[in-house]
Amino acid sequence: MADGAALDTNLVKCRALFLAAFPGEDATFDKMAGQVRDGRAFIEFSEDKKSFAILQPVRDLHVWTVGGDMAGIMELEESVSRRAAESGFDRMTALPSREHWDRALRARGWKSEAKTPLVKEL
Repeated sequence: MADGAALDTNLVKCRALFLAAFPGEDATFDKMAGQVRDGRAFIEFSEDKKSFAILQPVRDLHVWTVGGDMAGIMELEESVSRRAAESGFDRMTALPSREHWDRALRARGWKSEAKTPLVKEL
């Protein structure tokens, strides 16, 4: 887990990116930030730091939210998928909140399941 000051800096950056995509969803972000602060979720950034993902390891590695530009998010999808498989996860899950995300992710091995909108076997 990141130290307090670094974590706060990362959460400020994530908040700005998240609220740019989801205006008025401050309370939603605050719930996710609380999970990150408590160590039940973590943040990953793209190499250029313009995109992020908040991930929650439950039975699967759950992609809670993403923000930033499409290229950075696709970079994150690839690197997070690889590290999740290396860490022993069998699959990842996500709830796409943007129209057409499922189409972009299907080309990368994601599929729909009955109870989970998007799943990727690792």
